[in-house]
Amino acid sequence: MSRSEIPVIPVQRCLIATDLHCDGSARRLTWLRRLLNRCQQLEASLLLLGDLFDQWCGDDQMNLDVNQHEVGALRTAIREGLQISVIPGNRDFLLGSGFESHTGIQIHGDAVEIQWGGQRWHCSHGDLFGTEDRGYQRLRKTLRHPLTRGVLLSLPMSLRQFLAGGIRSGSKRSVRRKHRTRMQPDLRMVESRIAEGYDRVLCGHFHVSRQEVVHCAGRSGEFQILEPFEERGAYLNLCGATPELEWVGETS
Repeated sequence: MSRSEIPVIPVQRCLIATDLHCDGSARRLTWLRRLLNRCQQLEASLLLLGDLFDQWCGDDQMNLDVNQHEVGALRTAIREGLQISVIPGNRDFLLGSGFESHTGIQIHGDAVEIQWGGQRWHCSHGDLFGTEDRGYQRLRKTLRHPLTRGVLLSLPMSLRQFLAGGIRSGSKRSVRRKHRTRMQPDLRMVESRIAEGYDRVLCGHFHVSRQEVVHCAGRSGEFQILEPFEERGAYLNLCGATPELEWVGETS
């Protein structure tokens, strides 16, 4: 996605989270509801950086029991005035217009630019930064091609779930075999975003918390991998003068 294609979202009060991996379990549903309640308390919008769902095989998944409560919680929050934006991740890239119209959530492409506190932030799921994992990048390109997507969505849900489970199992085995350097973000891509004028590059996907200053082309900016929500309920609070990392999992 070129810079000109990235949607710009001016925000004043916003919470950002990534890798919620909602799977129908009681804990993740509880944490999702806490996050939505926190947004409503702070009168803040919500930006989700991918993998909202642990597995999303098409919008007809909304008819299944597994994620009905989570979809319902999101839909209710939207109806009560909350603004939610989602960047699909590698687990839920099949989120589509049916989900968008049913819930009211706005689905974006690979990245968005948010403007907050006089700064420009480049926000994405982060999987495109893993350039050394060439096998994954080839698979990603194939699965997200419109023709492949159309074929997948034409299959019965049971077959889609079976295929998704096979891809996940294969991915886990592959990750265990891969050298650690292949599972790291490509800082050259981060540097290019800073050189384009972004003050912060924010992503998830890598399931490690990381923050550092990056220098490129006479500019400096922050690169941050946000802690995955699924571990402790982490989110970034942009309602004050500075970004604050907070956790819903620590709420009694």
